[in-house]
Amino acid sequence: MRVDPATNAVTASIPLGHPVGWMSYAFDALWVTSVDDDLLLRVDPATGEVAEWTTGVEAAGVITADEDALWVALLAVDGMRADDGEPTIVRIDPATGDVTAEVAAGASLETGGGINAGTDAIWVRSTEPFLARIDPATAEVVDQIEAELGVGDVAEAFGSVWVTSAEGGMVYRLSP
Repeated sequence: MRVDPATNAVTASIPLGHPVGWMSYAFDALWVTSVDDDLLLRVDPATGEVAEWTTGVEAAGVITADEDALWVALLAVDGMRADDGEPTIVRIDPATGDVTAEVAAGASLETGGGINAGTDAIWVRSTEPFLARIDPATAEVVDQIEAELGVGDVAEAFGSVWVTSAEGGMVYRLSP
């Protein structure tokens, strides 16, 4: 739905035609994942036009964008788990919709987690490993932090990486 921020009135509704998961705004479009239909949708905010941008994105989940690409978590259905070495994140070219890299970043984000495009890294918060750092240029995992802290989310801000943990209701501040 489009909401007028001055009046809080709904001014438009955009039917997507698919069950949806997460969304992010980047590259002059709203990007919406469809977990059930294994795809990434592109919504033009000016016209409301919806396009099936990338298909075959298995259980497309959490999404973020850096300056060059979209990054989407795979296997975002409760109970879906990645085998060792199996991709859990994909990098997608926003201009073409092509998957340009697959990354085995550890556990699936099926029960909670996050992905965030930071200054010079893609941060993935899952359960195993607790936190993975991906180099966006090479799409390779360059660092991992192991911890038994359950599910949570991740964000980079104010010169630090911030992660939450459902266990104990904690927020952790890490130096990137």
